[in-house]
Amino acid sequence: MSYPVKGGMTGTLRMRADEDEDCDGIMDWYKPAQIGVYYPGGFATSTSLGGARYTVPPLGTPVVPLRAGPGNCRITLATDNPAAPLVKMLTISPTNIVTVDSPGADKLKVVISAAKGTITGSFVDPGTGVSHAFGGLVQQKKQTGAGTVKEMTSTGSFDTQMFR
Repeated sequence: MSYPVKGGMTGTLRMRADEDEDCDGIMDWYKPAQIGVYYPGGFATSTSLGGARYTVPPLGTPVVPLRAGPGNCRITLATDNPAAPLVKMLTISPTNIVTVDSPGADKLKVVISAAKGTITGSFVDPGTGVSHAFGGLVQQKKQTGAGTVKEMTSTGSFDTQMFR
């Protein structure tokens, strides 16, 4: 992965096929200091990476098999705010429309793209009042989705658990 300016990600991925993942490895991720809004001081870190093939579901089919009814997914969003992470129950319809079961001041919005296997959205951190965008991928083999929460000088995370 490379940035339009400077930086990148390098490492070795092990390709395999098992019940949880199709690849995994340790990646070195870096971005030098540069003028800009996000991470102006740059960063260098190592991170584990795992992934699996994504299969686009037929139209009208959820991205993963889900139990019918409300509360079939839980999302946890973590930022660098030391307060507890935001945890919310969601309902994912058979056509992958996401409804927040208990909307609140966090203004959580979640969108699943079945065609791309992506999860995107936004929320307001209830502890700081700061708005954040997030994005990541569906992992069908694990019945989850995960990704990052964009922040100015650090990166938060999110994960979902989808219930059968």
